[in-house]
Amino acid sequence: MGIMRRLLDLGLTPGAKVKVIHSGSAGPVLIEVRGSRVMVGRGILMKIIVEWGGSP
Repeated sequence: MGIMRRLLDLGLTPGAKVKVIHSGSAGPVLIEVRGSRVMVGRGILMKIIVEWGGSP
């Protein structure tokens, strides 16, 4: 439950729009959610289900 609580605290709630700002070949990924930029590890990102909803 710790990861879920952390994601909710970061604003990653159902329906939140997320934008990938920077994703290199390794290491954490910089995302923007609810106007804030957050670095999230790839292990955690692999547990997030997303739905494509915009233009590239």
